[in-house]
Amino acid sequence: MNPIIALLRALLGIDRDGRDNDQDQSGPESPEPDEPEPEPVPSGPLELGQDTKRQSWHGDQAGIRIVITEPLESISVRLSAMTRSARWVSLKRDGERITREFIAGTMPGEWVALDAELEAGETVEIVADARFNTGDQIEERRFARGRTSIEYPIENGEITVTGGVYGDSEITSNYRYCFDRVQRGDHSNREREFDPLSDIPADVTVVDVVDESEIDHEGDLSKEIERYLAARPVHHAFVVPDGARWSSTLELPSGDFVALIGEDPGMVLDVDRSLDLAFDLGHRRGTLDEAILRNITLDIRGEDERGEIDTGFVMAHIRRFAAFDNLELVGQRARYQDFGGGLERVGNRFTFLVQMVGDGSGVASVDNLRMLDGDTETRKHQVGHAIATSADPAHLGRTVWSNCDLRNWVDNGYYVKNSPGPNELVNASGENNAGSTIRLGARDSVEGATVRFDEMTDRKPACGLWMQSGMPIATDVQIDAPCGNHELIRISTGCEKAILKNFEVFAGERNAHHTLRVSGSGDPGDIEIEDFEITDQSPNGTLSDFDSSVLCSRPMTLRDGTIDVSGCERSAIGGKSEPTLEDVEIVE
Repeated sequence: MNPIIALLRALLGIDRDGRDNDQDQSGPESPEPDEPEPEPVPSGPLELGQDTKRQSWHGDQAGIRIVITEPLESISVRLSAMTRSARWVSLKRDGERITREFIAGTMPGEWVALDAELEAGETVEIVADARFNTGDQIEERRFARGRTSIEYPIENGEITVTGGVYGDSEITSNYRYCFDRVQRGDHSNREREFDPLSDIPADVTVVDVVDESEIDHEGDLSKEIERYLAARPVHHAFVVPDGARWSSTLELPSGDFVALIGEDPGMVLDVDRSLDLAFDLGHRRGTLDEAILRNITLDIRGEDERGEIDTGFVMAHIRRFAAFDNLELVGQRARYQDFGGGLERVGNRFTFLVQMVGDGSGVASVDNLRMLDGDTETRKHQVGHAIATSADPAHLGRTVWSNCDLRNWVDNGYYVKNSPGPNELVNASGENNAGSTIRLGARDSVEGATVRFDEMTDRKPACGLWMQSGMPIATDVQIDAPCGNHELIRISTGCEKAILKNFEVFAGERNAHHTLRVSGSGDPGDIEIEDFEITDQSPNGTLSDFDSSVLCSRPMTLRDGTIDVSGCERSAIGGKSEPTLEDVEIVE
């Protein structure tokens, strides 16, 4: 061996066979462990462009078509800025649904994840829709879909977006709908990303009232905006600063588009003591097409020589599209005020009225509305108290109320039973509202609600959930009533059919009415009640009619539930019609 090579081997500790001299020679050489394959690093989201058009008259599915480049187990999409009031996001292959997610209450800028094992080379579609199961059929309800023009394909090595989907199965190479980003993996826990001006159409004039020389932003801003629009088409979005003075009602009976947007989420309007209503938008004839209110707080606390402040938030009659986001009424309304000597004041009946008028194709969303201080109770029954939220017979379109919280109202919380158009309540909250916290009519529904009564002694009667007429639907409802004073759930004679599923009711020791009352007549299958838990600790009622926890006056079947009356003195079920029980446990 070359002496130089031998010297190098000795210095490096390598023997003649090329082995490391430090290696244990007592046994066979241990193989090097296999190194795990590195986890693939997901690419960033595919950007699919910002919405440039809102289409609010479509009820069919719309979205994007994708070719899977690399195998994946989940995929996420982000709702685009102008997409509102969709109920489902579905993943489809060859027209057949693989999986779907319920997204009612999900806002633009939020991500939705779909879990499914997809192989490389597969073509799938991700679509949004507002399909509603009425119990008898699937109804294609209208929703607002965001759209923009785009050049396909768009790819990142894992996903290739090849087209837009509309009308359930039609493909376009020019547009994309409903989703502005798509990415491999589950990103549903990401914080919402949403610019409050991102859903303002490009042709709308955006006015920052502080910068606009023709608007005195330190004056009565409502009158300043009215004056500004008097010489212009109503096709504007106004950015409003914190502390702006709002001394009179903003009345805009007609126009194409108007938006009032707080400069930040905590923007507060300085309300005048004599103001009856802050916003009067549109008309029953349907001459205001679109409206947005966002990031606005009305503070009506306080009083002076003119009495207490009593201000309603909005009366809206909109034809095509409306969005009401992140709004709050702080302070208690006082609709009836008696100053003595025959001097009285009666304020606006409505606090938050939303009606989609016209041909019935309009869509509205109300998200994160908080009105926690309610109304002042009076014993002058002929006057009537302020209603919290409502829709009346002029409402023909569709409104989705999501993530709202109403407390301490004397004359109903969510009062929507009078309207022909559907109202859908999602993740609704209510506390100590008299009349009823939730009052549903012909095509109304609630999907997720929490109702509480803990201080209703000596107050007007309060029902938690009242299904009053037509064919209402209620699912995922919890009613907690340590101190209630009326029936906690009522299904009235006016209901042709009703669906009540997956609910829990607790009646504490300070209740003397039924936990559930079903009235009327009809076929046993007209009323569907199942998957429930009723716990009743009420004392025996003062009238014999209250001697049972559940009262049935029409043929019906109760399925898959528990009625626990072990903590009270009354029976589980009473009434003139004995229901059929299927997998129902009675605990006495």
